[in-house]
Amino acid sequence: MSKQSQQQFFDEEISKNTRQSVGKFYSITWAIHSFYREYLCAHVVGKRVLEYGCGSGSQAFFIGQQGAKKVVGIDISGERIKQAVRRAQEMKLENVTFRVMDAEAMDFEDGSFDVVCGSGILHHLNMDIALPEIARVLATNGRAIFIEPMGYNPAINLFRHLTPHYRVEDEHPLKKADIDLISRHFGYVDHRFYYLFTLLAVPFHRTLIHSSLVAFLNFVDQVLFKIIPGLKFLAWQVVLVVEKPLKHHA
Repeated sequence: MSKQSQQQFFDEEISKNTRQSVGKFYSITWAIHSFYREYLCAHVVGKRVLEYGCGSGSQAFFIGQQGAKKVVGIDISGERIKQAVRRAQEMKLENVTFRVMDAEAMDFEDGSFDVVCGSGILHHLNMDIALPEIARVLATNGRAIFIEPMGYNPAINLFRHLTPHYRVEDEHPLKKADIDLISRHFGYVDHRFYYLFTLLAVPFHRTLIHSSLVAFLNFVDQVLFKIIPGLKFLAWQVVLVVEKPLKHHA
């Protein structure tokens, strides 16, 4: 799919709210997002932060309120950026700005940011191009954190097959080879996997037991991932923390 087609898809997603019906799946994802936000809180104070694939500003506002020196959000969708700019103006966040930009060919100088973050962005990109770009714009002691979907869970893959209209044609949930590729561009890579048996809580998303069931099954998942390490690749999502960008790959 061309960049223009991707831009059109995400512009229409904003205007038509095309993914509203998948909300029941994301009702179980509080644990990974809690870790993501806690990590950002611990590392953005006084820093230059890039939200990579910001949508309509998913975390940029939060980061700006945590004492970041400056926050820049980029996205290929002009409609998403328009919404983000309006919201930043309404919130009077002078340290937060947004730009329409191709994530695989960023207009920033080398070492422009101390922290890069993104949620659900890498699997839309050519990682052979995107990863060196991320390493390039990070400062030498910079770090990055991403939340991404994995590509091995059979239940999630069946849902993806049945609902192609919810996604662009060339998105590719991560495989082990993609995670291995990240190590070629960063000297430190940590990954934490989430949501295997926790997916069993999805049908209960409108019930009183939902929160408790999610918490219990998420605990079960984390225990099983430690006991049976290979099981983690069947998880739905992964959070990737990377440091020590290797500039010679840029």
